[in-house]
Amino acid sequence: MSNQDVVGGQPTDQHYYHFVVARDRRGFSLESYWNALAIGARSFESVPDREAERFVVQRGRLVLNQAYAGGELLREISESGNGAPPYGYDLFGLRWRSAGSTLFALGFPFSKMAKEYVGRLIGDHRLLQVVDLQKADVASLVRCCEEAGAISGDQGLQLQVVDVQFLVVGDPNVSDVRLGGVDPLRARIYKERLKGEIAKRYLRPNQCVVLCELPGGAGATDGTGRALRARLHIDGFGNFKCYTHKIFANLPVLGRSIASLQKLKCLDKTSQNPLDRVPAD
Repeated sequence: MSNQDVVGGQPTDQHYYHFVVARDRRGFSLESYWNALAIGARSFESVPDREAERFVVQRGRLVLNQAYAGGELLREISESGNGAPPYGYDLFGLRWRSAGSTLFALGFPFSKMAKEYVGRLIGDHRLLQVVDLQKADVASLVRCCEEAGAISGDQGLQLQVVDVQFLVVGDPNVSDVRLGGVDPLRARIYKERLKGEIAKRYLRPNQCVVLCELPGGAGATDGTGRALRARLHIDGFGNFKCYTHKIFANLPVLGRSIASLQKLKCLDKTSQNPLDRVPAD
């Protein structure tokens, strides 16, 4: 799966971020989220966005003695730069309004960290009493993209499936089939072979990568008016992953992309910690 995310066509310093999506039910807020993580109000800042009233992107930082990474990454996250503790972790929180709902995305730089902290929010802070965690209906999303090709969202946002994995049902000799490329749902092998296997329920889409692109000058940009792009990795359990720029410049496009999934009715409630299904980085 490709990891090339860019601002205006230029590669940037970037990192995978794991995040969960939540729909508010009882007054959840980014402030309560940061408080639960013991991050003071002065520890985060809003990332610029031209639709700031509708899309709010905030950045927080945790400094801990625990290492959630290894190898060369220890030097990168070490506050002293020598690989020794303490370690600094940049987190993000997004809030946006869509289709009459308020949604949030809560992001962490490492899957082990995400699993632990989302687990704490669920167990210690009773997160599921105030929000509904969301999972993607990958099969419905693939079907929408198959029928429409690139899907148009707010302000010219374009969504296109560029990688899809199918779970093989009823055959112990193979577990899954992956199809990648520029437009795999237009490929002959998909139309003539795999689509028929899906109809017979021998294959089921369970993961995909969606290329999300917002044209330059269309609301959220990096401040230069250039296009924003991100590749959004999605599974059917509620895990979302993307490469994000170190300064989080491409995060506004992710909020708009999740809002588009909601409008397409490709989001549903899950009552479990999605990160329980993800191996450690």
